[in-house]
Amino acid sequence: MENSPKSIREKLKYGFTLFILTTIITSIVLFINLIRSDINNYMDVDAWIYFILAIVGQSAMLAFAIYLIYILNVTILKLNKSARVIFIAMAILLQIFIILDGLVFSIYRFHINGFVLELILGAGSEVFVFDFWLYFRFIFLVFITAVVPYLVANKIASKFYTRIRKKGVLTATIFLLICLINGHVTHAIAAAVNKASIQKSATVIPLFFPLTMNRLLTKIGIKTQDDDLDDINKKNNTDVLYPLTDLKLEDSIPEYNIVYLLIDSWNPSTFDSIVTPNIYNFSKKGHYFNNHYSSSYGTRGGLFGLFYGASLTYEKEFGISKTTPVLVDQLVERQYNIQAFPSANFTMPPFHEMFFRHVKDINTKTEGATPFDRDERITEMAIDFIAEQKNDKPFFSFIFYDLAHAISIPENYRTKFTPSWEHPDYMALNNDIDRTPFFNLYKNCVYHIDHLIGRVLTELENKDMLDKTIIIITSDHGQEFNENKKNFWGHGSNFTEWQLKVPFILYYPSIEGNKTYSHMTTHYDVSASIVHQFLGVENPISDYSMGYDIYSTSSRYPHVVGSVVNFGFIMDNIITNTNHIGSLEITDAKLNTLPRSALDTKVIREALQKKNYFYKK
Repeated sequence: MENSPKSIREKLKYGFTLFILTTIITSIVLFINLIRSDINNYMDVDAWIYFILAIVGQSAMLAFAIYLIYILNVTILKLNKSARVIFIAMAILLQIFIILDGLVFSIYRFHINGFVLELILGAGSEVFVFDFWLYFRFIFLVFITAVVPYLVANKIASKFYTRIRKKGVLTATIFLLICLINGHVTHAIAAAVNKASIQKSATVIPLFFPLTMNRLLTKIGIKTQDDDLDDINKKNNTDVLYPLTDLKLEDSIPEYNIVYLLIDSWNPSTFDSIVTPNIYNFSKKGHYFNNHYSSSYGTRGGLFGLFYGASLTYEKEFGISKTTPVLVDQLVERQYNIQAFPSANFTMPPFHEMFFRHVKDINTKTEGATPFDRDERITEMAIDFIAEQKNDKPFFSFIFYDLAHAISIPENYRTKFTPSWEHPDYMALNNDIDRTPFFNLYKNCVYHIDHLIGRVLTELENKDMLDKTIIIITSDHGQEFNENKKNFWGHGSNFTEWQLKVPFILYYPSIEGNKTYSHMTTHYDVSASIVHQFLGVENPISDYSMGYDIYSTSSRYPHVVGSVVNFGFIMDNIITNTNHIGSLEITDAKLNTLPRSALDTKVIREALQKKNYFYKK
């Protein structure tokens, strides 16, 4: 090699030169990725400035990881030429990853992870349509944007590394740190003031998780809310279509009240005449769906699917564009009196902004020292709200109980199911423990919530409102108590039925009661069914939901669950899960590991299409 470095100091200078060149090359490739994606259609001057600085900062961080390995090889392992070869090889692999990531993102709107790699390497020809010329173009692109640049970079580093000085290193380091910090701080401010173009540009960058600090910025007066601007930005700064077409509405429809009663973390085995006698008896007046699945294993995704009829994978896009649920939009349009009664804080996550942005004076917080106190309080508030309603205006009430999630209740309420723990001792849980006292504590909590819900139902009946009210009783997600004997407790850890499956009761005026339905239904069906059957929207449900009419027996597979980071697909006895580190897991319904060959590539293709249903084609 020309002008080969000999001392450790010279080698570190050479490596630093390669680090800077890798940062530049990576930034160029990321820039090309944006140009190739549809996101560039939503860029403005501010977004371009932000994006250029952000990709420089992100590229520097990725390149620095390679440089650290180089330093280790030079200083500790005392490698010479091989250290340079390793650096360049890793840098080329980084560019290949970023190029491939850009191709995947431009098509599927998400970045490469273990799920995508498995499909490309294991079943690419069936899921992704790759022809000869696509392979050729990709290889050519890799050669031009990765191999050639690093052959040139090697020459440049060999020639100019001796010119590196401390002042230059310090200046470059400070500049790159500024770019890295800017990528996060500017994004946080953009999220607070709803600068959609900046937020969208950040989505193109792989392995990039920018900050949002809305609560902090609000406190210091930076965050602003302007609904008029929100409506303008909604149409101009999004690459999603929700609904897919303009809604067609019936002129005159019966105006029914709508009441949602939700129990956070409701295990379906506790729905019976003993644990939930009030809900069970009421279900005989309506319809019970015993094979109903949430859209996620957490509150955020469960409520998102329940209100929007879309998966939480759209959360960022809907948040940027300030898109509100079709359900709530129609309630506002028809001048419903809308109110929420959340036991837990409704601002973290910001459900009040996601769902009720255009509703004035929505409740976001309930006073009370404990979940027990707050559940009691929201019951009183809901009953008062119902009592205040007049016949000339319909109302929508969302009542969300938290006690079953907290699994904590005063001693004198722990006597129905015994033996019972005094409090949840999570440290004691293991695969061999007798779950009975813990489960009894949980059942005591559900039993008390049933009592509270019974009070609300009695109020509706006493006010003669049942003949003009739609009532839904369900949960945001399930709650596991080691049913599969895999030592899983609670929720948020897997996509099995025990964390997704929830009771679902539907009542509406003139219903032929006391019926049970066993076909699979999901949270995506709920708002769609309400909007379609009772709010006069004539469009097909597919225009505004990933679900179906709840009475339709159409297959719900593949069922999309989770979020952008942790998403999965539920199929017939197969669960795929892409976790936060990007690895792909394939199991049966009871979490037994399955081989990669168990994946039906046709179904995977359908799942990807369903996941990206509302993106502009």
